[in-house]
Amino acid sequence: MAKVEPHTIPNSANLGIPDLLFGRAAGVNITQQSSQPGGNINISIRGKGTPLIVVDGVIMPGSGLEPRNGTVEIQGVNRGILAGLNPNDIESIEFLKDTGASIYGVAAANGVMLVTTKKGKGGRMSVSYDAGRSFVSNMAYIKPLNARDYMTYFNQLQVDKFLSDKNMAPFGAVTQNLTTYKPQFTDTQIQSAGEGTDWLGQILRNGSIDNHNLSISGASDKVQYYFSGGYFNQIGTTKGSDLTRYTGRMNLTFTLSKQFRISTGINANFNDYTNPQAGGQTGGSGSQGFNALQAALAYPASTPIYDAQGKYSIFGLTGNPVSLLDIRDNTSNSHYGITV
Repeated sequence: MAKVEPHTIPNSANLGIPDLLFGRAAGVNITQQSSQPGGNINISIRGKGTPLIVVDGVIMPGSGLEPRNGTVEIQGVNRGILAGLNPNDIESIEFLKDTGASIYGVAAANGVMLVTTKKGKGGRMSVSYDAGRSFVSNMAYIKPLNARDYMTYFNQLQVDKFLSDKNMAPFGAVTQNLTTYKPQFTDTQIQSAGEGTDWLGQILRNGSIDNHNLSISGASDKVQYYFSGGYFNQIGTTKGSDLTRYTGRMNLTFTLSKQFRISTGINANFNDYTNPQAGGQTGGSGSQGFNALQAALAYPASTPIYDAQGKYSIFGLTGNPVSLLDIRDNTSNSHYGITV
C-alpha cells in the first residue's frame, strides 16, 4: 500500500489532484494526458491499467463526463472526473494493491485509488481560510524563423530545387544557369520584411491561477462536522483554455452510543471549461484539421494575419491560427453526491 498525505505538501504545490500525486507514491505511475486546465491524468499501479477510484466509499468513473467534440477532434478534450475534486478537502489518498484491493472484487483488478476526505476534529470550532494567486508562463521554446530569414532560406531552397531539377551543378553535370530562374521573394521584399508575424505569440499567453478555500470544522461529544467551500480559476497559457471550479462539501458524524455512529457526507462541484484550439487532431484530416497551435507552427512569419482585403490570410490548406481562436467551445459538468 502507498499513501499520500496532502498536509505534508506545501499549499503552493497543491492546486489539483495531479499535483498531489506526481512522484509521491511508490509503485504508482502518473502521466499527464493533457496539459489543458483540468486535463486528465493516467494512473497506473505497477504498470497495470486504470485503478478503481473510490471517494469516501463511493466508486467514481475514471473519465470525464462532459460531451466529446466530434469524430475529428481539433480541441482534444480529455479530462477526468478528478478535476472536480478540491485537493484541500482530501485527508489522504491510498493506493491498494493485490490483497488489499481484493475486497472490491473483480473491478479492482488494476488496484484501487482510495480517497478519504477530511472530517471534523478536536473540540473547538476551527475556521480556516487560505487564498493564493500563481502566475504561469510557457517554457522557452525554439523560435521559428522571422520573416526576413524565412524568405531568405526559402529562396535558397527554391534555387537548390531548380538546380537539382535541371541537373545543374552542384547537383548534376550541366553548367549552372539561373537566367530563367525567378525567386519567390525579391531582395526588396526580403529587406523590408522585418520580423513579420509572431504566430506563436498570437496563440500563447501568460496564465494565472486563483485559489480560495474556506473550511469550518470541529467536534463535540455527539457530533463531528466539517464544512468547506472552494473557488478555483485557472487561465491557461494557450488562449481559450480556462477552468473555473466551484466546490462544496459537508461531512457529519453523529455518535449515538458507544456502539453506533452515523456518518453522512454531501458534496457538490461545478466545473466550467473553455476548450482551447490546441489539442491533438485525429481522423486523418491532415493540415486541413490543424488546431490553432499546430497552425501557428506551420504558418511562416512572412504571412500577415490579414490580407489586403482585411480578411484572414490563408497559407496552403491550413486554417489561419488566429481565426481558429474565434471558435467558441465551452463545456461544463457538475457532480452532486450524498453518502450515508
